[in-house]
Amino acid sequence: MYDKIITLTKKNGMLLKQKAGKIKDIGITKKYLTELDLKIERDFEKMIGQFDGNHTIFAEEEHDNIKNSESIWVIDPISSTYNFIHGFPHYELPCLIFIKDSYFFL
Repeated sequence: MYDKIITLTKKNGMLLKQKAGKIKDIGITKKYLTELDLKIERDFEKMIGQFDGNHTIFAEEEHDNIKNSESIWVIDPISSTYNFIHGFPHYELPCLIFIKDSYFFL
């Protein structure tokens, strides 16, 4: 399970590197949102949905309500989206998991 998340994170990280400074802000109700934010969050949603029913996702764009679960994946598809949009090399794709009372950064 973790190796799949790490592989997905690396894959999307490479995509971020390719697209930095070459993508537009599409935010309407929220400033600094890109199609890539949505794609990455949906990629994680799809993968986490394949895990057993005790896993949920909490993410900035479309999954911003915490659901009660033993395992909660917390993802910010593009942290520092402003920097990403403008090509500044200071952005990241943070991912962590809360399991009961513990958390782990991946």
